[in-house]
Amino acid sequence: MNKIIVNNGDVFGRLTIIQEIERLQIPSGQKIRRVLCKCECGKEVKVLLPHLIRGRIISCGCSYKIRDNESHTRLYKSWHAMMTRCKENYFASHIYFKRGIDVSDEFQDYRKFKKWALENGYKDNLQLDRIDNYKGYSRDNCRFVTALENRNNSRNTFYVTYKNRYISFSLLLIELGLKEHYAAILKRIKRGYSVEDAIDKPIKIGNYKSNINK
Repeated sequence: MNKIIVNNGDVFGRLTIIQEIERLQIPSGQKIRRVLCKCECGKEVKVLLPHLIRGRIISCGCSYKIRDNESHTRLYKSWHAMMTRCKENYFASHIYFKRGIDVSDEFQDYRKFKKWALENGYKDNLQLDRIDNYKGYSRDNCRFVTALENRNNSRNTFYVTYKNRYISFSLLLIELGLKEHYAAILKRIKRGYSVEDAIDKPIKIGNYKSNINK
């Protein structure tokens, strides 16, 4: 850790570095750097620098008390799922961690995440969603949406522009009451129809399959 540079006043989670202090010598003889930090709750605590840098410690312990009191809530579970997805050892790390998807410093603190959520439309029937799937979790890139909207905002979602509106193809058909014609309309688009023509042109039930082969 000798190459790691930290300064007094640097903030990690709820902890602010006051100063570096004497190193801790472990049984192997190795000496580990430590820092004295002040937590947002006002308490001072001595922290191993490697644990602070790697996010293993984010408070004096008060944040864990908060989590224990709210661990049963849907909002906390949403926060915990977000944090878990972005860890290197997550089973689908190729979708998140290895693509650079991370959690902002603000959102790593559950209390700050909760405050943002309650001020930005959180409801128990909504899900946390990233607006841009190529960016991480932050206040500028997150919102709360329905499960349907969430499913239709993935990297593999097929988007179309219909009447100057850029929208998920499947979500658009649901809105227009044409969900059952998904395959037929998609085939039209693949055959060269404009999106508007493919959707607006009436579909002849029972004859479409034979017509497309002509």
